[in-house]
Amino acid sequence: MLPGLQARHQHPVLDPTPFVLLTGSLAVGVLGLLVLSGRPAEAAPSRAVVALVLAATMAAADRLLLALLRDGEGPGFDFDELFLVTMALLLDPATGAAAFAVGVAGNHLTRRMPLTKRLFNASQLVVAGSAAFAVMAWLDPTVREGPAHVLAVVMGAGVFFVVNQGLVARVVELVTGSPYWACLVSDLAPAILLWGANVSIGVLVGLVALNTPWIAPLAAVPVALLHVTSRAHERARADREQLRGLLRAAVHTAAADTAETAEAALTASARDLLGCARSQVRSEPPQAGELGVAFPGSPPRWLVAGGRDSFTAGSREVLGALVAIGSGTLARVAVVDQLRRQAATDALTGLPNEECLLERLEAAAATARVARRAAALVRVDLDDFRKVNESKGRSAGNQLLRLVGERLAGVTPRGALLARLGGDSFAIVVPPAVHPAAETVAPEALAAAALEALGRPFVLDDTEVVLTASAGIAVLPEHATDAAGLMQDAEVALHRAKAAGGGGSVAFLPWMRADARTRLTREAELRRAIDDGQLRVVYQPVVSLTTGEVDGAEALVRWDHPRLGTLGPGEFIAVAERSGMVLELDGLVLRQACRQARAWADVGNPLRVAVNLSGRHFREPGLAAGVLAVIDEVGVDPGLIELEVTESVAVDDSGIAVHELGRLRARGLSVAIDDFGTGYSMLARLQDFPVDRLKLDRSFVAAIDGTGRAPLVEAVVAMGRSLGLAVVAEGVETAVQRAVLTAMGCEHAQGWLFGRPAPPGDAGPGTAA
Repeated sequence: MLPGLQARHQHPVLDPTPFVLLTGSLAVGVLGLLVLSGRPAEAAPSRAVVALVLAATMAAADRLLLALLRDGEGPGFDFDELFLVTMALLLDPATGAAAFAVGVAGNHLTRRMPLTKRLFNASQLVVAGSAAFAVMAWLDPTVREGPAHVLAVVMGAGVFFVVNQGLVARVVELVTGSPYWACLVSDLAPAILLWGANVSIGVLVGLVALNTPWIAPLAAVPVALLHVTSRAHERARADREQLRGLLRAAVHTAAADTAETAEAALTASARDLLGCARSQVRSEPPQAGELGVAFPGSPPRWLVAGGRDSFTAGSREVLGALVAIGSGTLARVAVVDQLRRQAATDALTGLPNEECLLERLEAAAATARVARRAAALVRVDLDDFRKVNESKGRSAGNQLLRLVGERLAGVTPRGALLARLGGDSFAIVVPPAVHPAAETVAPEALAAAALEALGRPFVLDDTEVVLTASAGIAVLPEHATDAAGLMQDAEVALHRAKAAGGGGSVAFLPWMRADARTRLTREAELRRAIDDGQLRVVYQPVVSLTTGEVDGAEALVRWDHPRLGTLGPGEFIAVAERSGMVLELDGLVLRQACRQARAWADVGNPLRVAVNLSGRHFREPGLAAGVLAVIDEVGVDPGLIELEVTESVAVDDSGIAVHELGRLRARGLSVAIDDFGTGYSMLARLQDFPVDRLKLDRSFVAAIDGTGRAPLVEAVVAMGRSLGLAVVAEGVETAVQRAVLTAMGCEHAQGWLFGRPAPPGDAGPGTAA
């Protein structure tokens, strides 16, 4: 049992003072009646005097009994029917009705309740009493004595009960909105019992006053005992209802999963249990006319009730019990809220994570459908972020990601959500503008602002780092109808932006979705092709421009697609790069090239065979060990194998490429820079890079026209000669190009002029055309 409620289930503590006053008032009233009834009829005072004595006794007795218990709370046992019956037995109907009305008025003048309530209660009792006396007069119009008269009085008291209960039920219906009949039958059984007790005592007092006046004062004893018993019963019932209310409050509060729902359950319970008009949980203490109890802990929080005439000590106990119930729940939901926030927050940047973003995106999608306004998603990824981790360490990379989050937060508009999806990937949700006149932000402008902000130099450990970023844009409902679809479309657009070289943004278009599905299908087909042996290696001869003989070959892969026919590397290498299968693909080509180089050497025609390596091999150490393992397994002379790497690998400052290629050159392999001169400038590192030859990109060779002038080609050839590097011109297709290259001193060339890529038997040693 909750503290403060246990005492209510003990025996009521009586205050002797009001009990003495009660007994005295009844004794004086009955003695007055005794004196009056004992006088001769011709000398008897008027009936008005008797009526006034009875009315005064009614008002005094009913009022004093309200203070019989010390706390004076809760509903009390009144004597309306008792005095009604007594007056009906001692007075004529008209005088009795008047006396009853005066007694009711006197009783309610000193009640502590609003004036409107007093007026209603008094008028309700007067109406019910008048109806009762009218029925009594109709049933017994002349005799007014004997059993018939007593029966008429009892029936009139029944009318009083019915009218009184009916009026009360109507008021309860208006206040609570409950059905009238439910209000009427509520607590009907105890009301009938109390009515019967009142009527019985009233008949007893009336008959005693008529026949044996000196015993009448003893009626005060059963009246007082009846009142005490009634009060104890009412208090016990109120306590049970209160306990049930507290139990309901505990159940509803414990079921709350947020602080808002827990506080709502507490305040609703406070209004129900205390009968107050308002209650709330707030940080300010209670003001005048309010009752409040503080929650434990800090910051200070109060459960406050108001909108009631007055509060008692019992009210404070109830409010304290609600605070005790709510404290544990609020502490629990606070922990849950914290865990929920942590679960929805990226630990590194403090931004919302992908889970939170998806929730917001679903909400934005729902709002967009209802408001018929667009919502947008902008995906932002850093380009080549791995270089920061490789060159400066993961700690510096984490610092950079935090700075990126701050930059993006600076351009994220009010109402939008910025989240980190993981790695170097971020996203911004732009919710729909619900009001047509609301300010909106174009997603293209937002993407441009984000890329501009990330394009400014970052400072890490007093060193400037310059990065670029790519962005993908998708709009709902134009491109998708739900959060998952919008995420997918934005990612497709982002991949498009990265495939275009990075540093820009791409807005999703419907055809991109079909293209993405095609790429996904192509990836699955490529996996099957590697497993089923659909890939083969062909060789394009490399010719010495000095002797005209074939002195090498480049290994190139072809895909014999069962449906599309033979596919060149340009149609599937990008797919292999994105999926990571390029590592396995390079290994397959390297193994076949090594076997072919050994086969040519075994027949006395050794040729250097060049094999292309993807830049993905250089992201982690281990390249040299893997290549040497294949060479040792096949048993080929390392001097017959040349590895071609792109210029982007050569300019990478990670140091991995230099280390790995240096180990391979130490075993006799040669290294070539493929597509030299396109997109990068490695002149500053060329002298220190472990390289043996430069392969001049075909775009430079194509610029050689009939005039024979090609200054860039001539400069590259001269630079290679000065650095001791051989130069191989790619894409030679005409005799003019061959002649010009020969005149410039270019030593080697390959292209369709000398032979197309062919199977090993058609690309062996010999003299070029």
